[in-house]
Amino acid sequence: MTKEQQRDWLIVAGKYAIAMTAIAALMGTVIVLTVAPMIAQERDARIKGDERIALRMLLQGRDRLDLIDYLTVPEGEARDRKLAAIREKWAREEADLIYSKPSN
Repeated sequence: MTKEQQRDWLIVAGKYAIAMTAIAALMGTVIVLTVAPMIAQERDARIKGDERIALRMLLQGRDRLDLIDYLTVPEGEARDRKLAAIREKWAREEADLIYSKPSN
């Protein structure tokens, strides 16, 4: 290979390397711009899911307290009224949980 052929080959290889570097940079930017919103949505979904789980746990704790309160009422009509009131309360809380607007 002559010096001129080597020089021509180096020019072609250099142009190829520059083109591949530019394409890699462009593809990297495209991937970042494409994936970033998905990552943000996943993070938001996790936060909202964690909020729902925390609310469920809070309601479960309240439910246990309500049942203990129910068991302290003497048997009879008073206990039946107490159970009806607890069931209404649970229905309201469940409806609030299901139909509440998600946080932003």
